[in-house]
Amino acid sequence: QASAAIVAEINQRAKSLSTVVDAQIGPGGTKQLISDITEGMNQYIADAGAWYKMTKQRGGELAPLGYQFDMDTLAIKELGESIVKDIFPKNQRETAMNMLAKIDELTETRTFENLIELREVINQLRGKRNLGHSTYEAYNNIMGNIDEEIASVAVRMGKDGPQWLKDWEDAKATYSEMKKLT
Repeated sequence: QASAAIVAEINQRAKSLSTVVDAQIGPGGTKQLISDITEGMNQYIADAGAWYKMTKQRGGELAPLGYQFDMDTLAIKELGESIVKDIFPKNQRETAMNMLAKIDELTETRTFENLIELREVINQLRGKRNLGHSTYEAYNNIMGNIDEEIASVAVRMGKDGPQWLKDWEDAKATYSEMKKLT
């Protein structure tokens, strides 16, 4: 009964809010406001994703010809396999192992765009709940190594490198903020 009373109170508050909004912006204003907010949010999601993708692709175009990242320097593979066993319950290990397979796939060609995609996968793994402190720190270390490599490559991109790196930082921040909101 308590939960039914709470639901009724929430519904009453929502109706009151809707009445106030309609009074401020006219009849039917609440539905229009919700529609406008939804449309704006969908556009924001699309724009943030497009900016991120475009910046990543531009980085691939600007990277030095023949660039390949070094897996040993990034120290990812060995850590990934041991961490999967340590942090994932048995029912989630298959998903984690699929992520490791994606890491393996991304490390075959080792292009600059692959490096950025690898960063995305490592960031997803790092975002899993219930990571131990040492595991979380290990992921942070790998992310730092990847970010240092990205910055190093940006220096070798020539005159467009500094602007690309600035755009990359902005695209990452925008995409991260969008992910928090969705």
